[in-house]
Amino acid sequence: MKKQKTQLDDLYELEEKTNRLLIQNQKNQKKQAKQIVKIVSGSSIKCNGYGRF
Repeated sequence: MKKQKTQLDDLYELEEKTNRLLIQNQKNQKKQAKQIVKIVSGSSIKCNGYGRF
């Protein structure tokens, strides 16, 4: 019985850590998406008046 409780506690702890990592990953992805939009929107280059690259 004690072994089962320890296993359940370990699983609960693993689930908590996994959830924290998933949340952190989601925040990082959102931040990266914003950075990509910022880079892409400011990356046009005019060359001799022939338009944008």
